[in-house]
Amino acid sequence: MFCTHCGKEIAENAVVCPGCGCPTDNFYLAPMPAAKRLNGVAIAALVASILGMILGIYYLIVPAIGLILSVIALVYAKKRNAGRGMAVASLVISILSMVAWVVVFIVAYSLIYGLIMLLILPYAA
Repeated sequence: MFCTHCGKEIAENAVVCPGCGCPTDNFYLAPMPAAKRLNGVAIAALVASILGMILGIYYLIVPAIGLILSVIALVYAKKRNAGRGMAVASLVISILSMVAWVVVFIVAYSLIYGLIMLLILPYAA
């Protein structure tokens, strides 16, 4: 085989010409590495889930958004075959944060209610 640019004789399986460095026809036939697929929804779900652990006190809106995005990311992961682990992790974190904040709300409200009853009950009779 000869180089189409400089005319030098090169090996049949050469990808570039050793003389001039120009790509041969084999260069374009060589397999390119597959681009790594990302699941943007799974990334957003993970960020929302982690923020939900911290900001869940705001009426569980952020963990709920993380939960919804996690489910969407799982469906999307089946279609693109990418981001399934991240989607599952965000789903677990969302569920745990929602449960933790519900427990915190119940304990806080019961303590506040009990404190109010201790303050009002002696004066009720």
